[in-house]
Amino acid sequence: MKNIMIKIFVLFLLLHAGGCIAVEDCGDVFRVDPWDYTDPKNHSKEIGGTLGERIKKVEQVHFTKDVENLIRGNTSSELLADLSYTLVKFPNHHRALLSLIKYDLKHQGDLTKLRFKREFTQSVTCYFKRAIEFKPNDPQIYHLYGIYFYKNMKYQQAIVQFKRADINLDSPELDYNIGLTYFAMEDFENSKIYADKAYTNQFPLPGLRNKLNSIKDKK
Repeated sequence: MKNIMIKIFVLFLLLHAGGCIAVEDCGDVFRVDPWDYTDPKNHSKEIGGTLGERIKKVEQVHFTKDVENLIRGNTSSELLADLSYTLVKFPNHHRALLSLIKYDLKHQGDLTKLRFKREFTQSVTCYFKRAIEFKPNDPQIYHLYGIYFYKNMKYQQAIVQFKRADINLDSPELDYNIGLTYFAMEDFENSKIYADKAYTNQFPLPGLRNKLNSIKDKK
């Protein structure tokens, strides 16, 4: 009886350990020789051959306006195939990451249900992990990651990412998004601080100001 109990206990430990380490495999971002979206040479018309206008070449085939606006795929009936290809070649492609966030929301926040026979079709988190691994000093990645968490009402996680972006990104849009997030957390003092920063720098959308004014009116 004692031996049976020991075996059951060991099995429990193994199953428990397996549960702890069973995390999503996001793949190796460097395995396919990725290119940097923020590198000017990848936008340049001056550099010819395989080095010049890499972004344009990828976007013309895989990140068309229809793909960016989530209307239809260009090389596949599955729109995610084109988004995925774009983010494999350019892991920190800012506009593609934003489209991915919108696509994920359109599908109730679970891209993993849309798997098809192509690499890198995991969760939005995987795409961002690869982007950060590839270009950890690109603040716009953290800004976009914060937007993803904000859209999914994970406000504390959004603030963490926004603050990481804020270290190197001077942006009234970022200030506005931080203010919106603090407002959603009912931290109205910090919300006003970031609203003031955004509007001092001429951010055009009045939404956050209106939200803060509505709080004033109730007092």
